Amino acid sequence: MDNPPRREPRKFEPPPWERDAFEELRRRKEQERAERELQEALERARQAAAQPPAPPPQSAESEKPPPSQQEAAEAAGLDERAVERMLIQLSLEEPKATTHVATLANAVAAAMAAAGLGFVVWSAVLFARTRTAGDAVAVASPLVTTIASLLMMLWGFMMIGGGVLLWRRHNVR
Repeated sequence: MDNPPRREPRKFEPPPWERDAFEELRRRKEQERAERELQEALERARQAAAQPPAPPPQSAESEKPPPSQQEAAEAAGLDERAVERMLIQLSLEEPKATTHVATLANAVAAAMAAAGLGFVVWSAVLFARTRTAGDAVAVASPLVTTIASLLMMLWGFMMIGGGVLLWRRHNVR
């Protein structure tokens, strides 16, 4: 009898709404692992530097030049490629200096905050005008104009909040 071929178990994939959290967790674990490796390498280097140098032998080998820094690092357990990888990863994690983006973000944040403030003031004026019965603004029922002015005020506060968040993102570190 032939056994039917078994299916390979599917690899775990997080649900779409949690992918960002899983990616953040994976990045955090990789960063912690890289930091741990760096700490271990630094500890090995400190231990190698703390050990007193052995007295030079008085034989024919004493004519050799002292070991280079690379040979000393390899003897201490530091792999040059591993250190290079760690330095590259650290340089990738550093934020890039982009002053033109920050300037543009500040301009957009100021425009959003100003427009939001304009919406809040305008909606407050319209809200106050809905209370007077003889005004031309109160064409529809007072309930509709009141709700519309309050929604416009909410929109203004949201724009102000968006401007503040954008400004904080590019200026507060």
